[in-house]
Amino acid sequence: MEKQIVDIETMIAADAARVWLALTGPGATVMPMTKVETDWIVGHPIVFSGEWQGKAFEDHGEIRKVVERKEVIFTHWSGNRPQPDDYHVVRYALSPEGGSTKVRLTQSNIGPKAEVDEKTKSEFARTFGLMLDNLKVSAEGK
Repeated sequence: MEKQIVDIETMIAADAARVWLALTGPGATVMPMTKVETDWIVGHPIVFSGEWQGKAFEDHGEIRKVVERKEVIFTHWSGNRPQPDDYHVVRYALSPEGGSTKVRLTQSNIGPKAEVDEKTKSEFARTFGLMLDNLKVSAEGK
């Protein structure tokens, strides 16, 4: 079972190629103080490491889909021994609009733990909003 938890979007004043590079290029960061390690090949791992709220972390996932300049989908989980029901699916979708790009970010939870309370949904939405803000700053070069 898959249940969508977060669905947010933002408009970035940069073309899709520049947004894609900010999202997937060398040195790309999804959040300040976060490092992303992957080769963006479907089936390969993705590792997020850094500091969040004063604590070091290392999260993991797997690349599920990559359509250059349009879409990237990956799984994500925290901790070292994930069970299939412990992870969620993150999707970035890019849509060119004039010289700008609309970026939509969704998160879906999988398995019997797919349901979350409103407080948790709100926390995910806030965190993902920060991720889009960071992507916007990076892509716009501000």
